[in-house]
Amino acid sequence: MERLVCKFWLKLSVIFLALIIPFVMLLIHGPESSLSNYWNTPMQPLYIIVNASTSYFLFSLDRWKLSACLLLLTTAFSVEYYAIVHNVFAVSFFIANLWPLFCVNRRYIGYLYLYISSVFVFPFNILVGEIIAVSSLCLYHAHVLIRIKMLLTKR
Repeated sequence: MERLVCKFWLKLSVIFLALIIPFVMLLIHGPESSLSNYWNTPMQPLYIIVNASTSYFLFSLDRWKLSACLLLLTTAFSVEYYAIVHNVFAVSFFIANLWPLFCVNRRYIGYLYLYISSVFVFPFNILVGEIIAVSSLCLYHAHVLIRIKMLLTKR
């Protein structure tokens, strides 16, 4: 039981970091054209750490393994040196997230709609679109994780 509690808090911490780090980078460094462009700033360690830890978290979930791989590859290929490869992986990551969000219990369908709403923002501001998409993923995963914890605690 203690191990499950530890895993819960570790996963929740990763979700929380993934949720706040884009805002932290924005506040500390200022806006970039996309989250990936923080690779070329002093915020690079935060960008790498949050993406790597998020990938680790996603690898632990059955339907999210493709997203985990794509996020890790997006992080591995910097936008500065491998722009095309990086962008292909980044776009693929955002597209790949649609399937597991679509397959979820209808209780969580609002997160899919929030995620899809980011598509309408992307043409005007990629950074804001990414923040909406990432935030919706974080909120979804936090909701599911907390719900599972509550159900297990009731037993």
